[in-house]
Order: sequence, then structure tokens, then C-alpha cells
Amino acid sequence: MAKEHALHLPNPVLYAAAEAVIFPYIQLHYNTTYKRDPAVRRLEPPFLVIGNHPSTWDPFHMARALHPFRLSFLTSNLFFRHPVVGWALRAIGAVPKIQFRSDPRALKAMLRVISLKGVLGIFPEGTRSADGATAPVRDALAKLVKKAGMPVVTCMARGAYLSRPRWSASGDRRGRVLVETRVLLSAEQVKGSSVEEVRATLEGAIHHNEYDWQRAVRIPFRSKRPAEGLDTILHKCPRCRADLAMRSKGDRLACSACGNEAVMDVYGLLAPKDPDCVVFEDAAAWNAWQRAEMARVCAAPDFAMESRVRLRISDLEQPFRDAGEGRIRLDRGGLRFEGTADGKPLVQTFPLPGILGISADYGENFEIVMDATTYRFYLENGQEVIGYAHAIDLLREERAGA
Repeated sequence: MAKEHALHLPNPVLYAAAEAVIFPYIQLHYNTTYKRDPAVRRLEPPFLVIGNHPSTWDPFHMARALHPFRLSFLTSNLFFRHPVVGWALRAIGAVPKIQFRSDPRALKAMLRVISLKGVLGIFPEGTRSADGATAPVRDALAKLVKKAGMPVVTCMARGAYLSRPRWSASGDRRGRVLVETRVLLSAEQVKGSSVEEVRATLEGAIHHNEYDWQRAVRIPFRSKRPAEGLDTILHKCPRCRADLAMRSKGDRLACSACGNEAVMDVYGLLAPKDPDCVVFEDAAAWNAWQRAEMARVCAAPDFAMESRVRLRISDLEQPFRDAGEGRIRLDRGGLRFEGTADGKPLVQTFPLPGILGISADYGENFEIVMDATTYRFYLENGQEVIGYAHAIDLLREERAGA
């Protein structure tokens, strides 16, 4: 049984203390500018705030942009596993949510925030962007908005991804971040729209490709090793099509099979080292091509991927424990683990219809939730993680469209 906590709106003292310490840091460190729609200040809670999710600092950017409103954030239950962090999150009114699963406890808590006339902050993508492009909005959020009949505000962060890409192995890069808020839907507009119309409006409002934006603004984001870590998401060579072949170092991304090489500039964009090199101009375009290549592979009736893994397990918001090891196999039916866990043989299947998505630490591991238990798989070759993420998404989409 999922443990519930007594939900309340954010503690004003702790929330103010966090504002005093963190807001000045992110504003100065990331050269952040906030552009606020005056209509937002005139809103009366409850209302919903949604935003794109390019970086770890997004909740703080959103909170800063919505000041003086105090937001209750929908937060992955992963962050509640540490006793001190979990206590602090509950104190500021955060709502724990099991990622990529239907979570009645979280829905109940969100409705409670609304009933208390709070302000709910949600990042519809559910996880940070891997490549600077936004992911689709799920129907569940549109249904919540429609059910609550409340106004919706958007909070868009531009430049936050390039300030510290999710894959980066070289830390922050100072450039410029723009955070902008606006009223997207009034309560009357929500009531007059269908669920699908609400979903399409939400998705269109947070759509953002960081590299398209960068090509328009040309803001330098400086780093001594700007491409390091990029091979955790970009593993396939566009010239020889070798899988798991790309290697990153300094400002270079090179194929270990054929020598194809890309050079990253101060804007985060890629260019071929030599005229005979074949590369994509940015990580989002390269990753989209990899996904299209995986779609071709997944279409085969006998499609399967197998990897050796270490397994860690967490029950609800408990810390992860080392459980065992074994092999995973993904095919058109779903994912299967066969090995040991807690000293005993374990065969665990994850049927495809029940996998709503995965949470990944690209280059290391990915997680799948079954009931209230999270299974974290550490792959021997971390470059395979992005492949599993693509394949699972593609197989789900194919099944949904069948």
C-alpha cells in the first residue's frame, strides 16, 4: 500500500528561505532574465503552471518567475527517498508522483492542492530533455485540467538546456537563460474546450527546440570540453552506421569504427571536422535520426535486444538497494529480466502495455516501475540506454496506433 503524507500548501517560512538562498544564485550564475505577463499577477488561485523541462533548475526558475505565488510542485517520488530531502520537499508542499505510471495517490494530492486554492506546478514531459527538444504531453494532464476547470499558465525556459545539457560531463557553461510566463488558458476557455483540444494547446505551448532557438539568437555558451558526455545519447555513426561507436572528448565526437568526426562550437552546434565527415548540426537532429533508425529495426517481427545488467530495487520512496544481476530482453511483447534478486532467482516481466515510459540516467541505467516497485537496470555498456528508451517508446506507439 502506498504511504500517504499529510499534504499542505508550502510552508511560507521554508519557501521564503529557499527563495532567499537559491533565487539569487540561479539568476546570477546562469545570467537569467525573467519576463512576466502582468495578467499572471492578477490571477486568483487555484491555477496550474506548466513548463518545459530542460534542466535540473527548472522548478526554481518557475518558482522565481511566479513569485509571489508559492507553488506546489508535482515531483518524482525518487527525490523523496532521502530522509532530509524528502522532509524538505513535503515541507514546501511538493506532491510525490511515481514516474510514468498511473498514481491515484498523486492525483488525490493534486486535487487537494486545488481544493486548498493552491498553485500547482507541473512539467508535463515528466523528465528532463535528453537532447534539447520537448516531448509530447500525455492525456492525463489534459484530463486533470479539464476536470479542475482552472486557468493554465506557461513558464518557458530558453537557454537552460545549453547552460548544462543533461549529457554534459563538463559542468555548467555560462551563456544566457530567458524565463517567460504568460496566461495560456482562462477557466472559461478550459471549460469550452474538449480534452483533446486542451492537450493540443498544452503541447503546442511548451514546444521548444533549444537548437532552433540558438540558431536564431546565437548566444555563446562557453566550456573547455563542450562535447564530453555527448556519446551517452549519440551513439550511432551517420557515415558508417555503426552502433555504440561514437566517443566524445573535448570538443569532438568521433566514430571509433570509421573515424567520422564532429566538432562542437561555442554555440553548442556541430560541424564536420573534414569535408568527408557526415554529421548532424545538433544533438536533437542526430538523436531524431537515431530514433528513426531504431524504428526500422523495431519493425522486424523477430526484433529483440538483450543486455547483461546489474539490478537495484526500490519500494515506493525507500532508498535503492543492490539486489542482484542477470539479463534483460526487450522484444515486441515487452521487457523481461531473468537473474537473481536478494539472493533468490527472479524472473520479472514488464508487459509492453504497462510500460508508460522509462526514467533514464543516460550512459548508465534506466528504470521501470511495476506497481509501487522501481527496478533500476545498470547496463554493462551505458550507450545502450538511449537505444532501450527509443525502442520502448516506438513499440508503445506502434501498439497504441494498431
